Formats: sequence, structure tokens, C-alpha cells
Amino acid sequence: MYVCNCNGLSEGAVREQIARRSSAGGGSGPGSVGQLFGCFGCKAQCGKCVAEMKQLIDEASRPRSMLLAAE
Repeated sequence: MYVCNCNGLSEGAVREQIARRSSAGGGSGPGSVGQLFGCFGCKAQCGKCVAEMKQLIDEASRPRSMLLAAE
């Protein structure tokens, strides 16, 4: 599934980039959607994806135990 149609960014690629940045930076993944777009060398076009990308960043920053409790 595409998260950003304008730039052709799939959910898997976005999640992978967030995880890569989090593990490489000692837990400091992209803190903003703008930084995440920068990882791909692009920027938001229409903006429809911004909320979903922010949600993916937020999910990755939550402790795993909180995610399991929410399910």
C-alpha cells in the first residue's frame, strides 16, 4: 500500500526507513514528517499523506509494550 502517492512511497519503505534511522541513531529516528521525506530525498506535495506518516513515526517511538496493550 502506498502512503504517499505523489512520491511513490510505500508503507513498507516508510516503516523500514523509520526503523533504520531509529536503530542507526540509537533510537533517534526521523522526528518529523519533513525529516522522513528528507530520508527519501523528496518533500510532501499534496499533503494528504502527512497525518498517516506522522502516525507511523509516533507508533515507532512508542514502547513495544504499549503497542501490544492497545491491541
